[in-house]
Amino acid sequence: MLRGGNHLTQEIEELAARDGLDFVLTGSISLSHNLFRANLVDEVRLFVNPLVLDDGRRMFPQGWNVAELGLVEERRFSGGVVLRRYLLRH
Repeated sequence: MLRGGNHLTQEIEELAARDGLDFVLTGSISLSHNLFRANLVDEVRLFVNPLVLDDGRRMFPQGWNVAELGLVEERRFSGGVVLRRYLLRH
C-alpha cells in the first residue's frame, strides 16, 4: 500500500521497477514535480483548454528542461480543447 508524504515517490519507483507497472497521475503538481526529478516520467499528456485563469503553479519543476519533451500526438476536440501527448527523451 502506498503511503503519503516523502515516501510516495520512492514507493512508486520500487513498484514500477519490481512489477513493471505503469502509473497515471492526474492533478497533483507537487507529486508530479517529485516524479520528474526522480526521472520516473516517460510521457506527458496535456489537455489544453481555451481558458486563461490568472496565475497558477508551474507544470514542470524549476530548472527542468522542457526541451526533453517530444510531441508525438495532437488531437483536437469540439469546444477547442486540444490533447498534446509528449514522450520524454531520456
